[in-house]
Amino acid sequence: MFEREYRLLALIGHAGKINGCKKLQKVVHLLKNRGAPFHFNDRYHHYGPYSTALQAEMDYLVESNLVIEKMEQGAYTYILSEDGEELKNFLEQERDLSLPMNEQLLSKLLAESSPFLELVSTYVFLLKIGHSHEEAFEKTSELKPHLGSRLEEAVQFYEELSAQQYD
Repeated sequence: MFEREYRLLALIGHAGKINGCKKLQKVVHLLKNRGAPFHFNDRYHHYGPYSTALQAEMDYLVESNLVIEKMEQGAYTYILSEDGEELKNFLEQERDLSLPMNEQLLSKLLAESSPFLELVSTYVFLLKIGHSHEEAFEKTSELKPHLGSRLEEAVQFYEELSAQQYD
């Protein structure tokens, strides 16, 4: 109990702030790909992999005043509220929950734009459902023509991520 909520609170705590719903979805997807213990199922959506369960969990955390969601420059941002910080600390101390974090990996993901992470996570999603590198590359190019100029860079970024373990 509280493990799913804790993991999201801890992620936001590590990040300090996550700018955008789309970025949150892509960061969780890519961290999960590198071994993070997030158990949200993804399906393909217009902006790449998307988890309705992750969105529902975030909505719950916002409604419970554990996460503050506010609009900044046209996108929602997420930060822990005081109650969220207190619950996170309580769960760490009293329930011995933890979320090991590769801070370098998280920083690298957070530094990228949402459209770039959309491109990377789409490519990764296609690999994970069984496409070869070439097929995933071609399909990503078809699905994301507006981002195609960065596809080679996205594949290279993924290969660099692949060399890093989550924790």
